[in-house]
Amino acid sequence: MNKLLIVDGHNYLYRSYFGVPSSAKLKNGLQVNAFYGFLSSLRKVYEYVKPSNIIVVFDSETGVSEKVKSHTNYKQNRDYSETGMFKQLPVIKQALEFMNIIYVEDSGYEGDDVIGSITKKGSKSGEVYISSQDNDFLQLIDKNISVLFSKKGDILTYSLSYFKKEWGIDTSLYLDYLSLKGDPSDNILGVKGIGKKTALKLVSKYGDIENILCNSKNRYILENKSLIRKNKTFLKINCDLDIRYKLKEFDAEKVLLNSNEILKILKYTD
Repeated sequence: MNKLLIVDGHNYLYRSYFGVPSSAKLKNGLQVNAFYGFLSSLRKVYEYVKPSNIIVVFDSETGVSEKVKSHTNYKQNRDYSETGMFKQLPVIKQALEFMNIIYVEDSGYEGDDVIGSITKKGSKSGEVYISSQDNDFLQLIDKNISVLFSKKGDILTYSLSYFKKEWGIDTSLYLDYLSLKGDPSDNILGVKGIGKKTALKLVSKYGDIENILCNSKNRYILENKSLIRKNKTFLKINCDLDIRYKLKEFDAEKVLLNSNEILKILKYTD
């Protein structure tokens, strides 16, 4: 069966930049901690999945602008402007091109929606694995879609059955749960007084948001109906975008090369 691996590029970039010591620099002063971490994670997930195709999706600078208009707090807790993280992105992209791995960076849409749309399309003809630490992608899990998390150096596969075992609800209700609890990682507030346990209990008992709003007597729910509905609309990943890309046959041998070897081939080292 065809296996498509989709990498959340900016999630990799962020984790690598803050997870690998900033002292990782070349003799010419180029900081490469994000580069090292990014390629190390890519090699590891490649060996774990053994995919038929790989797509890396990056957020564009303008892709979230429409969402920010409707929710001014969105991702306002993130400010990477003073870091050297993005300075390493061109080198990472060059490495991907060297490995013949395509990357998608659509200026009009948020990366999550691009990933969602490529995922749904790919799942019609095979298995899709999303590699990211972003819990939002759990809403996409179905029989052909899994999410891969890095946990204490290992890779954890959130399949349909594993999600049910861990969360006790169907994946179709994860978005409803998130709408109640909120998404602190994106600075989206949930309902005051409703934490993870209460949100799970409500979803387990009543099902989706509309049933919860109609049947729950919880005062926090009754006082925040508009917020809950807004959250669900906002946090839902759009899987219906017409994203244009052309799959390539990547070079597996190059994917497995040591990061320093790739830097040398790309002429970043003497």
